[in-house]
Amino acid sequence: NSRLERQLQPHGNFSNNSARPLRYWAVNWDCVITNGTEFFNRPLYCLNSAFRIDGGDKPEFSLYLPGRGGNLRLGIQTSAGVKWLNEAQVIITRYRPGSLIYDLRDSALLGPRQLQLTVLPLSDRKGFIVRAELDSEWMPVELVWAFGGANGMKGARGGDIGCEREPVSQFFQLHPEECRGDEFSIATNTFRLHSRAAQIAGVASAGATFAVADANQWADPAQLFASAGVSNPLPVITGKIPLPPGRQPVYLALQDAGAEAKTISAGQLPRLFSEAEAHRRAIAERVVVATPDPFINAAAGALNIAADA
Repeated sequence: NSRLERQLQPHGNFSNNSARPLRYWAVNWDCVITNGTEFFNRPLYCLNSAFRIDGGDKPEFSLYLPGRGGNLRLGIQTSAGVKWLNEAQVIITRYRPGSLIYDLRDSALLGPRQLQLTVLPLSDRKGFIVRAELDSEWMPVELVWAFGGANGMKGARGGDIGCEREPVSQFFQLHPEECRGDEFSIATNTFRLHSRAAQIAGVASAGATFAVADANQWADPAQLFASAGVSNPLPVITGKIPLPPGRQPVYLALQDAGAEAKTISAGQLPRLFSEAEAHRRAIAERVVVATPDPFINAAAGALNIAADA
């Protein structure tokens, strides 16, 4: 009958027949969203293993070892103040299959400038690397960060989206109590987290400084950095590094520092980033699709990454 014929007619997910609008758009083989609201909904896989980095629309990252391996939160600090990048005025997030790229603007702290973060899994060890670049000079800017909470919690289904007792955007948020019992050791440009569940090592570009702070102040960066250096039972590590102008990058890498892990030095970071990007491209571009539909084109690279993982 005519009703059945209408139901069988092919139709796309257009604005006039979709119950909810598209949130992500395909742009040059990337999946793009502006000022998205989700945390931890975009996994980056590493070494065909259970280890992964959960990123999302917001530039915060949760390690899964398996089991919770800690949260990394990033921010910016200028003479005008300090702010977590999750709260930047404009966040353009690109999932380029196997990586996350954030273009960030904030008129209050960055003026006319743009900060770009690129996040990649490492290609030869369980870990990931962040590259930060500032596009021009205006006033001194520091990249700041905090990391902690590696308590090994696994959840019912390993943090799978839609399978836990609450959305992953809440499930993987850091709670101060998860930092109890953690210990940190600090050396030049490096730190190591020691907990019952994990050993995590971090290294930043030359010029970085680290300090231990109070996880109770996690939500407020000004209070968190003010608490640095005071002994407390719920520690997180904090770090700072000046951002050079003119897209001169700085790097921060974290890795699972188990017994067989190779130590990373600050001087190795540019090479490790290049190797990670080359590895990503080799997988993402193994099969390339070119059609009139940008969503199909973008899906192919994402499927390559997921199949390899």
